Amino acid sequence: MCVGNDKDAHNRCKNVSGVGGLVRSAAANRHALRGGGGGVGMMMNGRQKGPRGVSRRDVRILLLGDRQVGKTSLILSLISEEFLDEVPARAEEITIPPDVTPQFVPTHIVDFSFEEQEESELFEEVSKAHVVCLLFALDDLSSLEALRSYWLPLLSDSSLWNSLDAAGDRSGSTAVRGQARDLSNVSEVFHYAQKAVLHPSSPLYNYEISELTISAVRALHRIFRLCDLDNDGLLNDNEINFLQIRAFGAPLDKINLMEIKNLIEYNSHNGIRNDSITETGFLFLNNLFIQRGRIETTWAILRSFGYADDLNIRNDLLEPNFDLKPGASVELSSLGVDFMTSLFQKHDRDKDGALSPEELVDLFDVCPRSNPWGMDVFHSVTTNQKGWIDLNGFLCQWSMTAYLDTPRFIEYLAYFGYMECDSNNNSTTAIRLTRPKLEDVKSRVCTRNVFLCHVIGPEGAGKSSFLQGLLGRTVRDLRRMDHVNELSRYAINCLTYRGHHKYLLMHDFDVVEEDILTDEDLDCDVIVLMYDASDKNSFETVAILYRNHFLNPSSAQFTPPVLICGAKSDRAEVKQDFEMSPAQFCRKHLLPPPVLVSSWSDIRRDVYDTLLSLAINPHKRTKYQYYYTLMDSSWTRTVAVSGLLAMAGFILYKYLR
Repeated sequence: MCVGNDKDAHNRCKNVSGVGGLVRSAAANRHALRGGGGGVGMMMNGRQKGPRGVSRRDVRILLLGDRQVGKTSLILSLISEEFLDEVPARAEEITIPPDVTPQFVPTHIVDFSFEEQEESELFEEVSKAHVVCLLFALDDLSSLEALRSYWLPLLSDSSLWNSLDAAGDRSGSTAVRGQARDLSNVSEVFHYAQKAVLHPSSPLYNYEISELTISAVRALHRIFRLCDLDNDGLLNDNEINFLQIRAFGAPLDKINLMEIKNLIEYNSHNGIRNDSITETGFLFLNNLFIQRGRIETTWAILRSFGYADDLNIRNDLLEPNFDLKPGASVELSSLGVDFMTSLFQKHDRDKDGALSPEELVDLFDVCPRSNPWGMDVFHSVTTNQKGWIDLNGFLCQWSMTAYLDTPRFIEYLAYFGYMECDSNNNSTTAIRLTRPKLEDVKSRVCTRNVFLCHVIGPEGAGKSSFLQGLLGRTVRDLRRMDHVNELSRYAINCLTYRGHHKYLLMHDFDVVEEDILTDEDLDCDVIVLMYDASDKNSFETVAILYRNHFLNPSSAQFTPPVLICGAKSDRAEVKQDFEMSPAQFCRKHLLPPPVLVSSWSDIRRDVYDTLLSLAINPHKRTKYQYYYTLMDSSWTRTVAVSGLLAMAGFILYKYLR
């Protein structure tokens, strides 16, 4: 939409294609990287086919300067493509639609005049502007002095503008000599103004030392690592085109690829090795883009890999919106599992099926923290004999992170480059949101793959060892491991249920008999109440906990099934100092029979299978009522038959005498 006071000017604004032609010609005629008419492939001079790499929704350009410096003439000459002898004191705001701008971004051009406006309106316009163009007349040096004495100090004091298009500070501005009368460089003025907003130079380049900034080097290093698909420290032709397609939408042909590599090899020592681009060569190439006025090329690369103008990963990638209903949970989708599997295989350089400490450092090299995992991680999942995380443990660890801390998982997905690999540019496709747990229970059809088990009991009952048993580790195994005092309170492993892979996630915490379990403590799929079978006072704690929290459950909430376990069964079992035995207690409350476990030298894997089955089928807990009824019926029949046999024996004895 174009707005103007002059009717003829307004009519001319309707034919806005001329604006696009002027702006496009300015962008298209930027000199090629190596001079002359030809460029070096799309990476060098190709115009993007859409808004790829540009995150800003619009650009607002404000023209400022003294009277009679040509602000209004410049705007109207851009629109009409001719010089107007008579112009108003101020042009109304003009909007150039996105389809006629090089970056497909709507551009608003705003004029200002003290003849019609006050200083308060000036500050309001400055606060809304993305870039300010300061104009002065070459035939009136007083207008240049006004920039130094009034306009620049005023803008500096306001601290409201985002960028500045004027002569002087080269790191954040550009000087353009233009003339509205002969249309000289008219489009260039607005091209550079738009470019200053869409492709700012100061985050990328330090003009004082002619080098990339530290932040730019760090960001380009990450992009290089993500594109190095085989992790050999080089970008081969396929990997270059992976980057090229991601940033520009089309691959380079062999001729352009060869020209790029020849350019790097000629100008950069160690820039090419084995006919592939090194990281040194990659940094040199981007440095050269900026030096030759092609900063938009480097920005296209950066933005296609998720970077914002401050060279941080965009917040919408780190914190995407998704609706998780109450009672629902988060799991890895098949895409997420595939991505994490490929990530593991990429960094398992020696192909031994595990990630060494050095390989883990290499894995997290693209993240802000070099290695965010503490030693407790390696006690939470399966590892090899050296204590290095294996593929199963790797997938389990990220499944646990997605389940317990979804924002953190999505954040690391973005760091690892999942956003760049996903055709939908949507990180939430790596996760799967389950339906609420109560819906599963009501329908008696389980749709989930990750199940949470809380292991509750007094301190020293054997809970930590029980968790390690899920990972196939005995107490003897733990004594041979490093950092055994840093055992995690979490453990997760992949189990098989009816031919399908399911994850059992266990979490333990200590209680005493007077403790009150919170709703959070009971928010799980199955509960283990664990006591020490060798301690006569241990069972009383879990028995009281059960009576206080499970006898009268709320019908509105899901109450998880309970399994009572007696640990340390390798020791001599003692009679519990309670009004009834654990077996009698379970019988009375229609619980599964108590299970005795030991983690000293052997692992009862069937216990974990039982827990998984209880978690998947909570509605089947009533079967234990029939179990005990059947036992009672069998016992009654046994007693009756035994009595009849005894009576028959007694009669026979009397008869024979």
